[in-house]
Order: sequence, then structure tokens, then C-alpha cells
Amino acid sequence: MNERMLDKTHQPTEEEIEQFVGKDAWADLLLIKETLKSLFDLTLELKFPFGNSYGWSYKFSNKKKHLFYLFFERGSLTLTVQIPEPKTERERELIRRLSEKGKKYWDTKYPCGSGGWVHYRFSRADELPDAGLFISLRTKKTFRSIPDGRSGSVKPGAITIRCPLLLNSPEPGTVPQRRYQHTAAGPLQDFQRQDNL
Repeated sequence: MNERMLDKTHQPTEEEIEQFVGKDAWADLLLIKETLKSLFDLTLELKFPFGNSYGWSYKFSNKKKHLFYLFFERGSLTLTVQIPEPKTERERELIRRLSEKGKKYWDTKYPCGSGGWVHYRFSRADELPDAGLFISLRTKKTFRSIPDGRSGSVKPGAITIRCPLLLNSPEPGTVPQRRYQHTAAGPLQDFQRQDNL
């Protein structure tokens, strides 16, 4: 486990969190947060769950339904999400689309009920697609995250969300680098860059 924010007596500010995780992980956190706000009635709470060794995190919920935690680590984030075993072909396809690293995290999840807890640590933009797939499995919404979108700070309203089906979307790394624009359409979502910006 990487270094985490373990001082339970001091609730960190956003500025302290950003400084601790670094600008890249902070941009990833904002990207996930802003995207999910367009899909859910999203609430974020700063929490210190699971005892003293896990540290501070954001708890993401849809209204009052818990979705997942994002734990703050020095230079990275850890997505902690409970996912049931895949039952449909669509869910099995999402598992197949995981990178080798993502599959390793899936295979070593902490067992719980018919599935388990995945603790997926990511620090690079090319690891975001796996985070998107894990969140898709948890939320039953289909979307894929931007593989390399760190050309400066991500601002609210700067994320492109389109509606092509996940299985027909471009592979990570093939989308040209561009600035983002926020749009939303339909129940199936896909993070992509606008080529015309």
C-alpha cells in the first residue's frame, strides 16, 4: 500500500488532497467526479472508513446508494469498489476488456458475497479505462474513460461524454489529443475527446 492520508484527527482540505495525490491523480479524480455528475444524482463525502490503515477517501454515492470509494495516496488514487460476479454477456465482455493489470486486480479481489472488493490503484492516464470499466460493472452503466487526457487541469464542464456503444468505441490510446467539451446523451456513455476543438 502506498502512503495514505492517515491522520484521522485532521480532515484534509481539497488543496491538501490535491497536493498529496499530485496534479495528475487530482485531474483523474475531477474527471471521474464530473463525468459521474452527468450520470447520477451524485453525492461525495469525505470519509475515513475501514479502520486506521485505509485513510481518507471520497465516498461516491448515487443519492444514498453507495457506489465506491476513491482513496488518496501519494501520487495516485485507489478505487475501492464492490462488484458481484458477472452474470450477463455484457458484464463478461467488460471483464474481458480489462488490461492485464486490471485483470490481475479482478482476479485477486477480496471475496465478499457473490463477488468481491476490488482495490484498483491507478496513477497514469492510460490506467483510467480500467477504472471506468470497474465503475461500469458496479453501476450497470457503460462508459470508458479517457486514456491520456492530462494536458493541464481538468475543469468542471470540460469532459466530453458521448453515446456510442462501449464495444464499438476506439481502443485506448487511439483517440487524438484534444481539449474536452461536456455533452451527455442516452443511457450508454463513453468518454471521448472532440476532434474538432
